[in-house]
This record gives sequence, structure tokens and C-alpha cells, in this order.
Amino acid sequence: MKKLAALALCMLIISAADNPENKSVTEKLTDEEISYLIEKDPGYNSVTRWVEEKRIAMQDKPALLERYKDLTIGGYMAYRKAIFDTSISNKIRRDARQAYRDNYNANMEIYKTEIDSLLAYYKNLDDEINPAYYYKVELLEITPSLVKPILSHNILEVTPLRGAIRDGYFEYSLCPYVRPGDYMREDKGCGFSFPFPVSESFIVEDECFYFYMDEYYDTPSDERKERYVFEYEVQSVNVDGRELTKYDLEKKIPFQFRSKLGIDTLTEDDYCFILTLYYDIDIPNSDEIFWKQWTAKKKEINETAYYYNSWHPK
Repeated sequence: MKKLAALALCMLIISAADNPENKSVTEKLTDEEISYLIEKDPGYNSVTRWVEEKRIAMQDKPALLERYKDLTIGGYMAYRKAIFDTSISNKIRRDARQAYRDNYNANMEIYKTEIDSLLAYYKNLDDEINPAYYYKVELLEITPSLVKPILSHNILEVTPLRGAIRDGYFEYSLCPYVRPGDYMREDKGCGFSFPFPVSESFIVEDECFYFYMDEYYDTPSDERKERYVFEYEVQSVNVDGRELTKYDLEKKIPFQFRSKLGIDTLTEDDYCFILTLYYDIDIPNSDEIFWKQWTAKKKEINETAYYYNSWHPK
């Protein structure tokens, strides 16, 4: 009886050794073994091709062959089935969403009131000291210079918006369209100054580098102006003896709040932005949490198979 049991165990060991599923992913499968595997599970059709491609690519990489020699075809197949089991990944995704929500809510209980208060304060400060609110600039006319052919003579209109101003400085660009959505740019600084405050619109004349002078030289002024993109940015203004500058504005209002000044109601993303960059509090979103936990889960299932699956032949 004992002899029969020993014989059966021996046959079982031999059978297991002959099973292609127990072969290492670093070993070449025969056509018969591949057929056997595919007949057992059609999923092996793609897996065996992928394993063979990797095996060939590893032939001149002995360190990789050594690393993955104990990973079997069957073990790799089991790993692949596990990571494609949506019940596992869906649970991790639900947990990730809840983890994000718990983290976000906990921090909002602490910081929301303060953030709202600071934003309101900075909005009021911006309204008071932002030089851009005190005058606007419009391009009235652009004419190629007859004296300096590479320059254009530009007539700009400056209009005070909040009472009288005495002097100021702005940067502007005059850019011809090259093709829709793409244009060349040349930034130019321009200033003005009066011995007394001025509350009415006034003209400023300036010259800047003129693109495509030959093409637009004979074009009527109005049509020529329409072919250019005019943009400007107010840098400074003198109001009631106060010098307001963009530089001072940027020093007094942190950029984390400066970028949110035009928003009436902050979104969840806006609060996360401020929490992260102003308070230095990490608020990873649900996707970040999911991928971190999902990666950990895949390693838990089979760490060797995880790294093998992640390695791609070059």
C-alpha cells in the first residue's frame, strides 16, 4: 500500500513538472505547450506571445533572467487575472474617493473660514491698489514710420477710469497675425507724465518695431489695425500723490490668492489649490490615492509579477 502511495506521489510530481504552467517565464515554450495552455485557457493566447517577446528581449540581460526565473507562466497568468478583476480595483477606487473626501472635509473645517476671510481682504486690497483699474489703453492708429522704416508710429488713447491720474507706465505689444491662433510678439514699454492730474482721455504717441511693413504699408489704417493684436498691461499709476505699481501689488497679495481674485465662489479645486500651495497641506485627489493604493495592491498580489509586467522590451 505504501509503495502505491509513493508511486502516486512520484507520478504527481512528474506531472506537475511537465505542466507548462509551472515553467519559468524565462524558459522557451514549445508549440505543443503553447497549444496546451491556450486550450486550457484562451487567455494564454496573448500572454504566451507577450512572455516570449519579453524572454527574447532578456537574453542579453542576465540580471533580469535571474530576477524572474522563479516566476512561472501560471503564476503570471494568475496575476494578470487578479489585476483585471474589476471588483478589486472598484473597491479601491471607492475607498480612495472616501479617503479624499474625509481628508478634504477635515481640512475645510479648520481652514475654510480663514481662506474666505483672506480672499475677501485681498479682493478689497486689489481693488484699492491695482494700477490696472485706474486707466485703460486703446490703439487708435498704427502707421509705418517714414523716417525709420522698421518702426511703426502708434497713436494710443489713455482713459482714466477712477478720477484724475498724473503719470503712469504700461507695457504693450503690437503683433501681426501670422496664421489663426499664432502671432509674433514685440513688447514695448511706454510712459506718460503731466505736471497736474488729468481726468479726461488723452493721446500718447509711441514707436515700436513693425512686423511685415512691406505687406501692410499701403493698407488703410483701420484695416491695418484690425490685422494686429494689441495687448497691454498697466505697470504703474500716480493717483492722489500715491504711486501704485504692479510690483507692490504682487508683493502684498500672495500668488495663491492673486489667481483667485476674479472668482465669485471658490470651487473644491480652488480650496485644494490654496490649501496645498499656501498652507503646505497635501490634499491628494482620489485618482492619486487610487493609483498609490492600486499599485500597492498589485505588489501584494505578486510583487515579482508586478515588476515583470511593468518591464517593457525596448
